[in-house]
Amino acid sequence: MTWTFDIRSALLMGALLTVVVGGILMLASRSLPASYRSSLRWWVAATLMLPASFVMLSLRDVAPAWFVIVLGNGLMASSFACYAIALEEFNGLVRRHLYLWLTVAAVAVISFWLGVLQPNLPLRLALVAMLSAALLGRSVWIIYRAPGSSGQMRHIAGAVLSLSAAILLYRAGTMFLE
Repeated sequence: MTWTFDIRSALLMGALLTVVVGGILMLASRSLPASYRSSLRWWVAATLMLPASFVMLSLRDVAPAWFVIVLGNGLMASSFACYAIALEEFNGLVRRHLYLWLTVAAVAVISFWLGVLQPNLPLRLALVAMLSAALLGRSVWIIYRAPGSSGQMRHIAGAVLSLSAAILLYRAGTMFLE
């Protein structure tokens, strides 16, 4: 028996699990002090946008390209931006929302241009992966820059986000080598 990996099934399972986590976070937010609720709302928004992007991207052969590519990538980038905003607010840092939203806009423009108008899959995947890694990198930077940030959870979150960014950069690199 041979084992095959179905990316659509993986995306849909990831989406389902992420929705569950988002629901748990929404319920947990009610018990937090008001000072933490704003940052948690951004985190929940990010956590719910991510599975929506997974579902859209899994429909690539079923739905129109502009919907799947532009909205799917745009939502994924938006979720990464929202994670960074949540971390900025949680840590009381100066907000860099313009940088984040300009990066999201760049993902949408690149996705539209290289996915719909002038299709170039390797270049689109590489550029979107690099910009997505930059958004995740912003979250890592915030985690380690925040005053008073210490403890094991910081290192766990930083490691997961760093690994995610590294995987995206690896993917971008492989696209340039093909």
